[in-house]
Amino acid sequence: MRRGDVLLHNILTLHIAPPVAGEQRRVIYFGYWPAEVDYHLGPHSREYIGLKQQVLLASIEARKTAQAGRGERPFEYRAAEAMRLWKDTTLATFRFPARGLLDLAGRRLTSMPEPSQARTVPPMLADVLAELYRERAEPAPGDRHYPHLLDIRDAVRDAVRNAVGTWLDYGAATSPYRGLFTNARLLTADMASSSWKYPVDYPLDDDGHLPVEDGTFDGVLSTQVLEHVPNPAAYLHEAMLVLRPGGRLVLTTHGVWEDHGPVDLFRWTAQGLTAEVTAAGYTVDQCLMLTCGARAVLHLLQRESRAAAWPGSGPAALLLRGIRALDRWRPGHLDRYSDLHLRGLRRAPAGEHGFYLALPVSASRP
Repeated sequence: MRRGDVLLHNILTLHIAPPVAGEQRRVIYFGYWPAEVDYHLGPHSREYIGLKQQVLLASIEARKTAQAGRGERPFEYRAAEAMRLWKDTTLATFRFPARGLLDLAGRRLTSMPEPSQARTVPPMLADVLAELYRERAEPAPGDRHYPHLLDIRDAVRDAVRNAVGTWLDYGAATSPYRGLFTNARLLTADMASSSWKYPVDYPLDDDGHLPVEDGTFDGVLSTQVLEHVPNPAAYLHEAMLVLRPGGRLVLTTHGVWEDHGPVDLFRWTAQGLTAEVTAAGYTVDQCLMLTCGARAVLHLLQRESRAAAWPGSGPAALLLRGIRALDRWRPGHLDRYSDLHLRGLRRAPAGEHGFYLALPVSASRP
């Protein structure tokens, strides 16, 4: 290959495509999206995205002084503040072994594809959104968040089983639970400024104000949104305004969970979430705990084992490396064990457990 053949690359092309030698030249096509989308797509960690940004910025600077770039208007890279992850703009070469990169990202591939199977064109944004939708609407053993998302999906299903009228998915993203509303109409709202550009019924401005009349909806659904909202009280108040008297709020958010997304601000206990919703003027009917106790611990250990090196020797190190090996050898095996033997910990009444990954609350407007 010659200097200038490749500026940036698709991860599978770099690590899996067959080598190029002699006078052969490889053409690589790119799909571009914001850094926060790259982070959610994976297998990428924040550290790796920062390195990619470093190479990009250094290349932009080099282009400004190159003969081929004379007379061009320099490209301006504008990353969201929360995704400005580069440490400097020194041009360098970074190499991660394919498996090592997946470990760093905390993600897993069942098996690395053969060179003939490698995608030379990255998935488009529609592919990313489709997979995000699938993981939540139809979680499957072996998925990166399977127990967590399964328990949320089933809790939402039970909460909206008898939903009727017109509901709003407030902070809908891909609106993965729309299929659960068999006897109700579900409309969607999300931020117009989102880099994901979700197709929604009500694009929202930066303050999250809903462009509808008060008392419009029979119910509001909010799933894993509240932890990302700068002012939870204002968000809950806005949801209250658009509910008719007697209308229902079905909301889920995190208990214990990793930082995620470009803006991640809050975590709740069962008592704290109940108090927050009550203070907003709702009558809380029920608050549950999801993915509790040993089921939660097993899932978090499984997730962290995908990224951890588990150094050292002795029984503890061997046991931890064995868990990682089992997860790679039989993807979904630990998830199926959890479903079979820890099913009683999928959900519990508030106060029954001290450790849980998510909280669903059902409430109504007086």
